Amino acid sequence: MADSAPEWNQNTDTLASFIAWRSATQHIENINQTVEALLGPICQFVCAEMKHQLANQSTTVKTLGLNDIKEREAETQKQIHHLTETVNKLRK
Repeated sequence: MADSAPEWNQNTDTLASFIAWRSATQHIENINQTVEALLGPICQFVCAEMKHQLANQSTTVKTLGLNDIKEREAETQKQIHHLTETVNKLRK
């Protein structure tokens, strides 16, 4: 989630600084709501994809060789890395 805006001091800050502060606060709140809204579908997609892959693997008759296993592991790691980067970008 995004950090909160700095506190506004009503005794020393100007009306313009209040407007800027409130705008920043609303922007951060909007970002946090957007991230929260996106995390649910992303998690659902990941779970569905993992179930799909598991179903495909469980019905596959072919015996995987070591190279096949390494390729699948590398692809899975790429997908996890990409998803992690996406979530981290959304949280900034």
